Amino acid sequence: MNLNANPSITDLKDLIASANDSAGHHILWVDTQGDVYLNCLDGDLSPVGFEDKVSKVLKLRYETFERGSGYMGPEAALDEAWVGRLFRSLVKEWQDRPSGTDSEYIDEY
Repeated sequence: MNLNANPSITDLKDLIASANDSAGHHILWVDTQGDVYLNCLDGDLSPVGFEDKVSKVLKLRYETFERGSGYMGPEAALDEAWVGRLFRSLVKEWQDRPSGTDSEYIDEY
């Protein structure tokens, strides 16, 4: 999913559905090119450690979705209201961040 290439809510639903909520904490983030990623934190990597790891290409990072919280996986992708809010937030936050600005942490959507 790329925020510069006519993203759709279906793209986001597919991304969320591909995740395993019980596998670990997940981070939704956007790189400087507008590509949206969903990574499961593995091992001892903390959200801050993850952010440090991708800092050169990180543009937006959303609040960490805790393991087992119900925000990831096929069932979560069916929640039209939640996915819709998240999609609108992704599009708006991307549009509000001019290139060359620092990365941003998003904790409300």
